[in-house]
Parts: sequence; structure tokens; C-alpha cells
Amino acid sequence: MGEIRAYRKKQDQQRNRLAVIEVTVNLFYEKGYKGVTVPEIARAVEFGVGTLYRLFPGGKEEIYHAMQKIVVQAFENEIERFMADAGDEIDIIRRYIRAAAAVYDAYPKQMAMYLRDTAGVGLDLGYGLSDALASRYRACGDHVERAVKKGEKNGRFTVFSQGAPMMCLRSIINGFFMNCLANEQEMTMEKRVELIEKFFFNGLLIE
Repeated sequence: MGEIRAYRKKQDQQRNRLAVIEVTVNLFYEKGYKGVTVPEIARAVEFGVGTLYRLFPGGKEEIYHAMQKIVVQAFENEIERFMADAGDEIDIIRRYIRAAAAVYDAYPKQMAMYLRDTAGVGLDLGYGLSDALASRYRACGDHVERAVKKGEKNGRFTVFSQGAPMMCLRSIINGFFMNCLANEQEMTMEKRVELIEKFFFNGLLIE
């Protein structure tokens, strides 16, 4: 019986943590991270402040990192799914773009918040994340980095400084999807992906 109670307690705790994260996403999106307080989160999720701190001892910073962890995990899962049967260098890059598109589609508010909070503050792709999450997020681009090097080596791609193609790709992906979110453009995901590919490959492929 003790093991069953412990299991149920753990399950309840996990459900409550997810409920807090779901509510806090909307608050952070509407007011910004600095504009939201722990008591406000507690009221919104209908928990006591003490209960909230028991779920997240680190307060709203821990909630924010938990939110980021969910998105990074989703990106890792999409990368694994899309790269499972990837072909040549171009196919790998296209699959990366589609994996990123899937994450934007599933977590638009979280992505908007992250980019809003980190825009223009650095060139590090993992800026604003914890060290562990930043490492995992950068690793999602390893397939692209290797594909670019292979394409440069075999004369298929223009040679750029190390890391530049990946930075440009992320900038195009982020800029394009953020523009779509901000303007609520009616456009299919496939059309968005096609436009991103057009912008990126026009600068990378050797004619």
C-alpha cells in the first residue's frame, strides 16, 4: 500500500507541476517574465503560495526553466523523428527546418517568449538557457553542422566561417516564424518551410 500511495502522490505532483507550467506560460506570454509574481501564479492556478513553492522550490525561475526543458525535449524528439531516415546534406537541413517548424507549431507562446527575452543579446544559440539545456539545444544542430561541412568539402556548398551557416539558419527560422506569429499570417506550415528553405539555400548552394 505504501508504494501505491507514493506512486499516486508522485503522479499528482507531476500533474500539478504541469498545471502550473500551463497557466504560467500564458502569464509570462502576456506580461513578460519580470511582470509576473509567484502569488499571481498561485492565484491563477488556484494553489496556495506554499503549495506552489513545494512544487517549485525555486519559484518562478524554476517554473521558467521547467517550461524551457519541455520545449528542448520536444525539439530533441522531433530531431530524432525527422532524422531517422535522412538522406544527403540538403535533406538533412530540410529535415532540421521541419523539426523546428513542428516545435514552433506546438509551442508558439514558449518560443515567442524565449526569442523576445533573448533577441539581440548574443550570438550563442543557447543564450538564456541553463548550461545543461543550452548544451542539449545546441546538440540538436549537430546534424546540420556535419551536413554543412560535408557539403563544403564536396564542393556543393559555399564555404563560410565556422558556425556561420547554422547561425544564419536559426536566424532565418526564428525571424520568419516570429513574423508569422506576430502578424497572425494565414499560411500553411509547409509554405512557411518552403520560404525558409528558399532564403537559406539561395545563399548556401553553389550554382
